[in-house]
Amino acid sequence: ILLLLTTFLGLALLVAVTVQIWSHYLEYQMAQRMVASNAAREQLLLGAAALADERSRTYVLLIGSNGEGRSLDELARARQKVDGLLKAAHDEIASRRGELRDPAYGLASLSRIGQDLTALRSRADEYLTMAGQGQGREVAQRWFREATQVVEELHSSRLTLLQQERPQEPVLLAEATIRAYGGVISESIARNQALMTAALGESEKVASHELQDISRNSGRAMLAWDLVHSQLTTPLSETVKAAIESSHVHYDTTFAPLQDTFLTALLSGVRPAVGPAEWYIIAQRSLSNIAAMQQELLRSSRERLEEQLSQARRSVASWTVLLLGGIAAVVDSVLVVRMRVVQPLEGLSGAMLRLADNDLSTPLPRLSRKDEIGEMSDALRVFKANALRRQREQNDRQVLHGRLQEAYRLLRNDLEAAAAIQKTMLPAAS
Repeated sequence: ILLLLTTFLGLALLVAVTVQIWSHYLEYQMAQRMVASNAAREQLLLGAAALADERSRTYVLLIGSNGEGRSLDELARARQKVDGLLKAAHDEIASRRGELRDPAYGLASLSRIGQDLTALRSRADEYLTMAGQGQGREVAQRWFREATQVVEELHSSRLTLLQQERPQEPVLLAEATIRAYGGVISESIARNQALMTAALGESEKVASHELQDISRNSGRAMLAWDLVHSQLTTPLSETVKAAIESSHVHYDTTFAPLQDTFLTALLSGVRPAVGPAEWYIIAQRSLSNIAAMQQELLRSSRERLEEQLSQARRSVASWTVLLLGGIAAVVDSVLVVRMRVVQPLEGLSGAMLRLADNDLSTPLPRLSRKDEIGEMSDALRVFKANALRRQREQNDRQVLHGRLQEAYRLLRNDLEAAAAIQKTMLPAAS
């Protein structure tokens, strides 16, 4: 019973430790998925921003504006940057198939985006050769809408990954949310960079729907900034807060006022003094500030996730070591109970049964111990010694009884012999 009880308690302890290991292993797997998802989303975020830049450069070339980004070499470099980031995102998802929840969806989305992007670029190159035929303005607007759909699909793929592996830690969740809103801000600025460049370079009155698009993009960015500030109640790091504040100050004090001024002038039919090239540079600076904010958010999230992964790995290792130690302790406890308790008790029990059968020749276990089992062994030795003494006394009594019987027999024989002699000495009866 003692051996079974020890085994049961040991197994219960091992089961409890195993449950803890499984729990921490699940946390480790979750941390792995978060790291993998964050790495893929990072490349998708940077890829979306680069694709928006390529879209603006291509749009400026298509409309034939004198804004910045007209160089075909610069467009080629922008395309290479987009291709590199999309390939990096593809490689991240492909190399972490076992860690992401649905890698097939991400790879399929990237493949579809790549095909759409290739088709868009082919049409853009074709349109650029046709721009001299007066078709640039018309095709540019249609191409811009199609390119915007591809950018939105890239953002959608990133947000889908975020929903699949949504952070639970408040700071990580806040940083991911701010990055999502930052993506909205960046996309709004990038759209207005292209649209305002076209509007400022237009010689005639700008179409009302184009100005409405610019206004909507501006309102979307302002709402996104309000949502970003709603996340600042979370205890973010000081460097992240500084990056957000710096980007917002530039937007609020430089970019937004100029954008509103130009939009108001265009709505009233007045040509602003600033040309498309100057506006393109202003928007590019604001986009650079947003990109710096995103980079700081990405760096902070990456470090936090790596720390969580390291901590989860250490927890699994610690509990695994504890499990191995527990197994060794249980095995040692069972062996100790078996060798120090069960086997001595079995030896004492067998000796007691043989002594009970009057087998006083049975050897007794030699246990030089000062515990209860040692006391039982000493008591059994005393019992055997007393039994041997009683046996010797019984044997002595039997020997004495035999001697007395023999003496009585001899005495009786002597008496009978004396009686016979006496009888022969008496005279015969007359």
